[in-house]
Amino acid sequence: MKGTPESPCKAKYLYRSVIIKGRACIVEDREERIFGLKCLMEKYQPEGGYGDFPEEKLGITGVVRIDIEEMTGKEDIGEDHPAAAE
Repeated sequence: MKGTPESPCKAKYLYRSVIIKGRACIVEDREERIFGLKCLMEKYQPEGGYGDFPEEKLGITGVVRIDIEEMTGKEDIGEDHPAAAE
């Protein structure tokens, strides 16, 4: 064996994670379904321009709400993160 292998403790990585536990239920209420879909569109297409949701599409689109009972998370986004100096 040549030399000494580097310590794996020198490895660097970035991560963020959230674990949510709860109860999922299918949303039947039309207004709540539209609200949920609008929230998704605002997140993934913040510039807007997506218009209204046609009734025929609403009729075939399932929306599931998760009522959160427990949520945990952690974050370590690298050595430049302010928490890394602690």
